[in-house]
Amino acid sequence: MKKIFLFLFILIFLVNVGCNKSNTTPPPTKFYLFNLSPGSQSLDFSINGSPIKTGLTYGEDSGYFSTSPGIQELQIARTGSSTQIFDANISFTAAIPYSVFVIDSFNRLTPSITIDTSTAPLKDTTKVRFLNFLVGSPEIDARLAAPGDTSVFHQRTFNDLQVPNTPNAIFEKIYPNTYTLTLFNDADSSTIKAISGLTFSAGKVYTLYIYGDYSDTINYPINAKFIQHN
Repeated sequence: MKKIFLFLFILIFLVNVGCNKSNTTPPPTKFYLFNLSPGSQSLDFSINGSPIKTGLTYGEDSGYFSTSPGIQELQIARTGSSTQIFDANISFTAAIPYSVFVIDSFNRLTPSITIDTSTAPLKDTTKVRFLNFLVGSPEIDARLAAPGDTSVFHQRTFNDLQVPNTPNAIFEKIYPNTYTLTLFNDADSSTIKAISGLTFSAGKVYTLYIYGDYSDTINYPINAKFIQHN
């Protein structure tokens, strides 16, 4: 009799463990939105038909939103319009953070999606990646320089992080400091633009990106911004 009760106890325990495993809810994912499309003015974003961000103006970002992992339908419309200018399914993995950059000129608007990281580097360093979303950009070298520290992101082209197996979305370690970003035309080493006052703090993770329209510096001048991931 004791053996029968022991067997039943073990069987019930194993069934409960199996049920608990099958009912485990996967952790959510999160994503950042950016409107970097010259001529877009202001955009509204929806996931699966539900609005998540309205009135995201050109050059601005949203901060992180949480959502369930899996296939999600991302929809983009110009603010005030019911016509979707982008509507596609995007796959999000549980517990993975993403950035969704809406890029290119308005008549070719498209999202460029990257995987982010919030894993902090050692306290005496910071991590930065550089992304080129400058429409019509030539091949450039981007030099990030501060006293005692210089990093160069070589031969970067518009949205080059979409190339298979590219290292262009990798975060690099630098030292915390205030930097100047100088963009050089790789063809003749001429200076395109220098942007100063970019301060990166110890133990933080950043994405630094450029945007604008290379051929229309009046309406959409070359600009640089960065966001912090942790």
